[in-house]
Amino acid sequence: MRSFLLFVLTAASLSASVLDAIAHVESGHNHAAIGDAGKARGAWQMHAAAWNDSARRLGVTWSHDHAHDATKARRIAAEHLRWLEAQFTRRTGRQPTTGDSYALWNLGVGGYARRNWDLSRCPTITQRAVRKMDAYLRN
Repeated sequence: MRSFLLFVLTAASLSASVLDAIAHVESGHNHAAIGDAGKARGAWQMHAAAWNDSARRLGVTWSHDHAHDATKARRIAAEHLRWLEAQFTRRTGRQPTTGDSYALWNLGVGGYARRNWDLSRCPTITQRAVRKMDAYLRN
């Protein structure tokens, strides 16, 4: 039981680090950021559909307008990342690497699946972001 608890805490810590690295890559941790012609909002640059799906899973009624609220956005982003990684594991039978997590974030489950879960088949901008994310996590 003790080793299981340690694993859970380590996995939670890793997820928080990956979430921070995604915010670094997406916006430089800028909670006021607006991108993708106004469709992406907040530090994690979430679109309304991903935000709304994650809010529904969490059982909260926060609209996409709350994407600039650091506390609410982190909860929504964490749920979205959890869901993406769960879909990846269910479909591939393996745990995602940090690169997989970013590719899922950037391309969605379907977009990454169309590239056969292979980072080398992803757009150059996604690959560059993964390298930036890895450098952030090493520091």
